[in-house]
Amino acid sequence: MTRVGRSYQELEVGAVYRSRHGRTVLEADNVWFTLLSVYQFGSRG
Repeated sequence: MTRVGRSYQELEVGAVYRSRHGRTVLEADNVWFTLLSVYQFGSRG
C-alpha cells in the first residue's frame, strides 16, 4: 500500500501545504453535501 500525503505528526503549525485539487473543504461544501443528500433535521419517524 502506498501512502499519499502527510500524517498528522508531519504537519507543522503555520505551514502552507498546496493541494493537487487546489482547494480545501469549506463550510459551504458541508452545506451543499447536506442539502444534496436530502438529510432533513427532525424528519426521522
